[in-house]
Amino acid sequence: YCAEINNYPMLVFAVALCLVARQRCRREGIYWPLVAAGALAGWTHLLGGLFAGLCLFTLRTWRHRGLGLVALAVAVSPVLWVAWGLAGQEGTFGQSGQALASVWDGLWTKSGPWLLLLVPAAWASRRRLDLALVLFGTVAAIGALTVLGVAAPHQQPYWVVVGPPLAVVLGAYLPGVAWLGALSGLWGLPGEVERLGALQEGLSRERAVDQVLNVIQPGDALWLLAPALMPDDDKTMTSDVLWRLPPWKAAPAWRGPQGATAASPAFEFADYGYGQPRLIDGLVVHTSTDLWAEQLTQVLTWHRAAGRTLWFVLYDHGPADDYPGLLRRQLEETGAVLVAVGEDRGLGQDYLLMVTADDAR
Repeated sequence: YCAEINNYPMLVFAVALCLVARQRCRREGIYWPLVAAGALAGWTHLLGGLFAGLCLFTLRTWRHRGLGLVALAVAVSPVLWVAWGLAGQEGTFGQSGQALASVWDGLWTKSGPWLLLLVPAAWASRRRLDLALVLFGTVAAIGALTVLGVAAPHQQPYWVVVGPPLAVVLGAYLPGVAWLGALSGLWGLPGEVERLGALQEGLSRERAVDQVLNVIQPGDALWLLAPALMPDDDKTMTSDVLWRLPPWKAAPAWRGPQGATAASPAFEFADYGYGQPRLIDGLVVHTSTDLWAEQLTQVLTWHRAAGRTLWFVLYDHGPADDYPGLLRRQLEETGAVLVAVGEDRGLGQDYLLMVTADDAR
């Protein structure tokens, strides 16, 4: 989840910091560290600000509650202003809403028995109603966002916020259950081992992308095309093709032909029809799950005018509807030839296609 724009690992850290600061306020009566932690949480994600608000609302004295909530509101006021504006837009509530089966299936796949710990936590937190309100108020908020259609039922990153207060409640009052909860993290280990094995097997065989990377020249362009075979929030997919590109290297966005900058880009980067290109090891690398004629024509014009060769690699497309035909039709006017590479290992053969530049090198 650290690949999200809303950085969920950072959000978990900020939420845990709120709980530490909240405990300090209860012990020493100093509430400003909680406001500071809440501001970090709120600027990381709107849900973090809501969590911080619950922490402040459940402090012992009304003075700390009132002053803390006002200070937090001021600190995150720009975020609240944007959220208020989004609340008036129809698209904000455009998710599918009450699909409890999708929520449960997704959570069980991702966390297994971990979420069942809410049951003993409910029993344990009867001794600390303030912590119960923080924990189950967060659960209720996530549920409300899903029912209202703000959060998609098949997307569950928001539930990581439940982890820290759940750990605090169980660690304080049911330490044995807390240890079992920690060990339940091993639930996903067999699946991770299986995916690692599949990734290593994929890296050990030659694929179309290997052939391209062996001959492509610095400054040229590469377009990796593969259909979306899983829901957009699936966290179990791996791609040995993408692993051919070192993930630890910088990959700044490519904004368009010469003269384009981040301040004045040639296209809207969020438009995935352009392949959201990045500069990796001197190559302009596009990735997409489909091809759109208008954007593709623009990209071809830019690269060919700049003297670049553009290589297309189609992979893992077997279950989709004739992606080799799609690639052939979209690039028919270029005269480029589609070449099959390797054998079908269950997801179709790889294909590569080379579009040369307008000017001879």
